[in-house]
Amino acid sequence: MTSTHTPVRTRRSRADTVRANDRAIQDAVLRSIAEVGWDATSLSGVAKLAGLTVGALYNRAESKSELGNAVWSDAVQPWLSDQVDRILSAGEAGDASALGDAFATWEGDQVLGVSVTELLIASLFDDELDEVVGRDARRIMGRIRSVDGGATALPDHVAAANTLNLSMAFGRLLARTSHPGLPALSREQVAVAAAFAGARSQQRRPEHVPAVEFLREPEAESEQTHIDTATLSVIGRVGYRRATIARISRAAGMSTGRLFSRYDSKAQLVHEAVGRLLKSPVEMWEDYAPVVAEQGPLMARALWVSDVLESKNASHWALDLELARVARFIPELADLQVAAEAHHHTNLGVMFVGSFSEGLASLPFEDPFSAGSTTR
Repeated sequence: MTSTHTPVRTRRSRADTVRANDRAIQDAVLRSIAEVGWDATSLSGVAKLAGLTVGALYNRAESKSELGNAVWSDAVQPWLSDQVDRILSAGEAGDASALGDAFATWEGDQVLGVSVTELLIASLFDDELDEVVGRDARRIMGRIRSVDGGATALPDHVAAANTLNLSMAFGRLLARTSHPGLPALSREQVAVAAAFAGARSQQRRPEHVPAVEFLREPEAESEQTHIDTATLSVIGRVGYRRATIARISRAAGMSTGRLFSRYDSKAQLVHEAVGRLLKSPVEMWEDYAPVVAEQGPLMARALWVSDVLESKNASHWALDLELARVARFIPELADLQVAAEAHHHTNLGVMFVGSFSEGLASLPFEDPFSAGSTTR
């Protein structure tokens, strides 16, 4: 008599194989992103790492972006959502011990950390990634202003504290991709962050402050200025990979051949344009010297964060974040990597949070800065 159990065992075996292959693909995508970056990750490379055929991969995703969305949904997004909630909950409670633990966990997984920054920044320039990755990121960032899925709105001073804590978290995540040995936050730093949501400042904002400038003013109009401006503008609009020499040439109003004759590579063109036009965080802060003198450093820092977060600066956020993302994988751009200094990566963290949130510029950042200062 023929056994009726054989087909069941076959179906289970196939299901086990599918699960094992899915896990191998997921691990391969995350490993590839961590090792070579999102731009250099390919379906053929992932298939090789997973020990599968490219055809097997196409059965699960028809494009690299679709594959990135799948891995994001299965592995990255759940981790990110949980970590963001842990950091913000600890900060809202003023629990320095819990906040320190949350930051340690946040920075403890290098592969997931790189995948978060790579996929989120890439989604700024990829409509297919934005449909899933960007959408989820905007939902997760909604936790800044509310809890319980938006049912309970948080006071503005708490939302301001949440913005600063997440900016520090994302900035340090970016810094760790370039500096894996970045020291952990000190007890004092964690204590300051835990105090951010604790009080409101009595200091009133001045009516007029200098605007944050992301680019230096060129000394004079020239063909070189047009090339530099076009280069940075195109990268901020379409990303580094799609910012081809032809595209930059059109934006600069010159022939591709002429631009090619001036530079050995796109990387050289970008490096020189950044060196001539893009301000460092230190230079940006120097613009606020009059505010520091008149209002003190705490109010100046609050106004600076608000000004950076103005939506009119979105293209500058995209440019700075994209340069930070690709610099780790392009030798000619290595000195554009995120610096270990807190003022640099926190500056990028503010832009990171602003890229997936709306209306943060109006928050009273003087409140958390004032509250944090009381712990020193």
